[in-house]
Amino acid sequence: MSEPRLEEMELVNYRAFAEPARISLAPLTFVLGRNNMGKTSLLRAPRFVSHILSPRAEAPFDLGLDGLPWGEQLTEVCYGDASFFQATLRFSGGSTREVAYQAAQTGHATTPFLDRLRIEGTHEEPLATGRELEWAPLRDRIARRGDLAQVHERIALMTASRGARRRGTEAHGGRTRLGPRGEGLPESMLSAKRSSPSRRRAFDRWLAKLADGAQAEARQMEDGRIVIFVRRGTEPWVPLAGCGSGIGQIMPVIAALTLGSEEARPDLWAIEQPEAELHPAVHPDVAELLIEAATAEGGPRLLVETHSDPLLLRVRAALAEERLQPQQVKLYVVEPHPDVGSRVREIPLDDRGTPGWWPRGLFAEPATEFRRIVDALARRDGRR
Repeated sequence: MSEPRLEEMELVNYRAFAEPARISLAPLTFVLGRNNMGKTSLLRAPRFVSHILSPRAEAPFDLGLDGLPWGEQLTEVCYGDASFFQATLRFSGGSTREVAYQAAQTGHATTPFLDRLRIEGTHEEPLATGRELEWAPLRDRIARRGDLAQVHERIALMTASRGARRRGTEAHGGRTRLGPRGEGLPESMLSAKRSSPSRRRAFDRWLAKLADGAQAEARQMEDGRIVIFVRRGTEPWVPLAGCGSGIGQIMPVIAALTLGSEEARPDLWAIEQPEAELHPAVHPDVAELLIEAATAEGGPRLLVETHSDPLLLRVRAALAEERLQPQQVKLYVVEPHPDVGSRVREIPLDDRGTPGWWPRGLFAEPATEFRRIVDALARRDGRR
């Protein structure tokens, strides 16, 4: 039996989204928008809301999941003063077509609970409905379905605070997968060097391209630590902790997309700002890394939050050059809802890379500032 693959997610009353927020996933899915609109919350949602499908989940929701600040109470995950949120996950493959639930935390409850759960597939009726559903029996019934067991584990998150320069420069071994802040990078690099030279060569190629010819290696020290060292050309090797922040930001992204084996590779990587702290001149090459990873046979699908106009322009160029097809790319903008909270809207791209519409003012800053310079100079010249 094939494993179900998350194809669409719909959220209500989740974080900034009082009204239904729906995204469909393509090999490359981008989320745009201004600050404080809810982009990051949307990007992290697949990892959080799929937690109920994990056969190892001690509770339906883990507010400490991946060590991230989801909130002290479930109500902090809900919109405004709401005490509940709803999530619907739609799949292709496997026997499960849809998982929908409502989560709540009312005044008398000290922990979050499910008060509605529906799992629809090709062979079974909805799994459960009721009030304050007891978790352990539900978890066991979900686990017995089999096809849902790996959904949560096959969704991975890479945050914008990954900072390998600070957190992932040294390790004592033991991690088998990259963490959301770049944890496990030294182990991944060392393992690939020993077990998969081809994956390591791909990592080296992209690091040199995106970090001005840099080379990196992970070394096992006498005290058991694994330490990353970096150099350019024939310069001396120096610890990554002493290098600029840009290379520390991009190395975990490169590792996520090149070093993982097919068996351990997530089906979905949600990556926040892969271009973070890199010079804008490099952003188009970051787009090429994403394109190569997402279109490779057996490669992961990518859900990407970005603030980079050059990165998106390269994606649009790849459509115009017919290296990408429209069905391989989806573009969403998170913007203020006319009535309440934020909303998600799709920006369709055709086979020429032309958007069907464009949010007013998004990425307009260069033209706006250039016009400001022109107007200022015209005023100055008029005074002479």
